[in-house]
Amino acid sequence: MKLIIKYLPLLISLGFFFSCNNPQPTALVEDDDPIEIEVITKNPAEPTSFGVDSSGIGENPARFTNVVTVAGIKQNILGIPVKSSFAQAVFFDKTKPIYGLRGKLLGYSTLTPGSIFFNDQRAQLRQFIINDGIKRDTSLGLRYVLYRRGILGDPFDFDFGSKVSFRFESLLSPSASFDIVTPPEIFLNFRLAGSKANKNVNLILEWNARYIKNFEILLSIIDTQRDIVFPLYKIKTADDGKFLMPQKLIAELAVKYDKLAFTLTRKFEKREGNGISELIVVSQSINSIYVDIP
Repeated sequence: MKLIIKYLPLLISLGFFFSCNNPQPTALVEDDDPIEIEVITKNPAEPTSFGVDSSGIGENPARFTNVVTVAGIKQNILGIPVKSSFAQAVFFDKTKPIYGLRGKLLGYSTLTPGSIFFNDQRAQLRQFIINDGIKRDTSLGLRYVLYRRGILGDPFDFDFGSKVSFRFESLLSPSASFDIVTPPEIFLNFRLAGSKANKNVNLILEWNARYIKNFEILLSIIDTQRDIVFPLYKIKTADDGKFLMPQKLIAELAVKYDKLAFTLTRKFEKREGNGISELIVVSQSINSIYVDIP
């Protein structure tokens, strides 16, 4: 069950989010911005997904026929900023559905109808693996991918606030080419005060505001013993450069967890009809940061 709650700028109750599993004390928080919070993982012992979604597809590839995605991803690992560049094109055959063990539609078999180029670099064919929600990986077939992390990987670099050129070539279908506009880079920091021992932890995220309409924050908890990230909440808020974490909410999380992760995403999405039917183009700027709770 997906829970989405919308809030206006008033005193809001966050205790409801925990009622699906283990009830928690109600937390009242005053916030200046309207926010929408979606519960991603109701039970942290059984996560539904891991990490950030650089693919732009999310957990429902069945909603697409053809999709092209590019992303620039920044992560702070042991105090060192690391940038990754990702580009992908996936073409689905809607006549060949693939179902999970419980009969749920997972997606469709993929097609490889030609050659794909990003910034004149030919994309590589690689498996498109998804999770069926019951801890079982399923391949939908092959997709076109370029991926670079730091100085390692494919010769592709995502430029923030710029563009990525896309080209499709095929002997059987009309060729297509266009530019993909990329969102501005996110420069993320945080201010933390208080401690879990005193039950007065306060946290505010700060970044360079650009007022991009499609903007969200993914809040994850981290199991340091197993080195696993559990996405917990997806927060829709304004790209205005600040987000004050509800104090009671972070206090409740701090009781059980020593580290939180915040992933900010700016996204552009559009339809492109230049020679390829039903093509969705997604471009993302992503920045993740880990916060140790004192």
